[in-house]
Amino acid sequence: MKLCYAGRGGLSGTEAVHALLGYMVTQIYGLPMPALKKHRSGKPYFSDRPDICFSLSHTAEHVLCAVGPVPVGVDIEAIRPVRIGVAERVCAPDELDLFDFFELWVLKESFFKLFGSTDVPFKKICFKRDGGTIITPDNSISARLFDDIPGCRAAVCTLGDGMPERIEYVDISKITQDA
Repeated sequence: MKLCYAGRGGLSGTEAVHALLGYMVTQIYGLPMPALKKHRSGKPYFSDRPDICFSLSHTAEHVLCAVGPVPVGVDIEAIRPVRIGVAERVCAPDELDLFDFFELWVLKESFFKLFGSTDVPFKKICFKRDGGTIITPDNSISARLFDDIPGCRAAVCTLGDGMPERIEYVDISKITQDA
């Protein structure tokens, strides 16, 4: 599994994240990006390449993409002020003792994106922390937080093995000038 982020470079979030996805598919698999389709849930996928799993996210400034052989969900959020009522609506009280709000938000979003959606409310999807290990609501899922992106929090949830150990920066202007 490979995880990359980029600045948007004046592109819309959709344009930038699709450029990053295409770049990563070419780098990893040596292929042009296959045609995208969306499940009814809204989760994008490659109908002609079910062996290539990916997840996408963006903020006003950055894009994030994971690509690999196992199902994955990613999320990135810009750190900003949040009213306490928002945190209380989406987080269990004991979670807020173990994580900051944006860590929980990106963990929960990446969990949702792993499946495309879920009927379980955000507040009922609870994460715990044991030292440096994140304990997910389902022991078949691995999760990891990243704070390498300036002003943001990011998270990845995966099924099976293949959790990325690091996040790589990609200069979006270099990959879009060749397109």
